[in-house]
Amino acid sequence: MATREELMAIHEDLCNRARELSRRKNHDYSGGKDATHAFLNFIKCEELGLCKTETGVLVRISDKISRLNTLADSNLKYEVVDEKVLDTVLDIINYIVIFYAIHMERKEKESAGGFFLE
Repeated sequence: MATREELMAIHEDLCNRARELSRRKNHDYSGGKDATHAFLNFIKCEELGLCKTETGVLVRISDKISRLNTLADSNLKYEVVDEKVLDTVLDIINYIVIFYAIHMERKEKESAGGFFLE
């Protein structure tokens, strides 16, 4: 059984890995088009009139949770072997942070009388 100190070390390691992964993915998803807009690929669902940006992020989180559920079934043999539990956990951490940041940005803009997708 892990000690509290071991748990905190795991937490720190995962958060550091997630932050670095987020930095790299955010760079790649922007494709150099708009390096200042952190949510460029996430706002597409709202721009297309499909759903709020936050809902789009929640859908991605639910996909990752479904993936974790599948990966937890040790009796399955996987055809795609490059997506492991760690990769999925890091993605979930990052999507949660993105959700929170988008939510807070929307609240700030709405309280200032502005629009989110300006």
